[in-house]
Amino acid sequence: MINVFFSAAISVLIILALVGCMRNIAVVKSLDFIELDLSSIAKNKVFPTIYSDISTIPSYIKIGLVGYCTPDLCVGNSSNFAKFDIEKIIIDVLISSNSVIENVVESSIDLVLPNSFSNYINTFNKIIDGFTILLVVWIALSIITLILKIVFFVFYRGFIWSIIYNFIRTLSSIVGVVCAVLATVGLFYGRKEFNKNDGDDLGLDLIVGKVFIIFLWVAVALSFIDQIFSLFTPSYFNRRVRRQTVHPIIV
Repeated sequence: MINVFFSAAISVLIILALVGCMRNIAVVKSLDFIELDLSSIAKNKVFPTIYSDISTIPSYIKIGLVGYCTPDLCVGNSSNFAKFDIEKIIIDVLISSNSVIENVVESSIDLVLPNSFSNYINTFNKIIDGFTILLVVWIALSIITLILKIVFFVFYRGFIWSIIYNFIRTLSSIVGVVCAVLATVGLFYGRKEFNKNDGDDLGLDLIVGKVFIIFLWVAVALSFIDQIFSLFTPSYFNRRVRRQTVHPIIV
């Protein structure tokens, strides 16, 4: 039964990582993959064309894979799934926070980001798109693994089913490792490029969501523990032994 627990825990962790910042709930809101600190922003440098019309800027933007949060609200953005655009998110937050510029066309707003980051923003976006898609695949495989594990716990299906189950479980673990590595390396790479000297001049700071990264790596660790534990609890222990009825021989 403990194998079922491992698969269920893995599925819950990576689903939570996916829906981070989609709702204004403490746990969900904390699962941003990056946070943009705007508390020291230089408005005249970041928004050179409209800074005089800006009255309010949120102190931070927590950005998740399907939404983002400011101190006041969270906005689900599932329609733009796997289409991360940090510039659009900043402009959307700015417009929603300042009624004076609500009628301003987004394309007319000049937004200045650190040069080092702007040079690599397309690469950064591709990395995010990549690990987001891998995360969805990982979720699907982990749920399939959980279902098969429950089926095996109830009754054994035979050698072929064991091969299918072990293949999917192993594939899920591999996808999880690739996803976690890509997310960790990609996000810290993006933070480094964003927070170089010119980022300090703009008063912007990019922070990697540690809880998000921890959730991914805990899920990876659980998948390996599950693999190891399964070696000591092979599926044949769940085989239903059919009792044969012995009929007396009448001479």
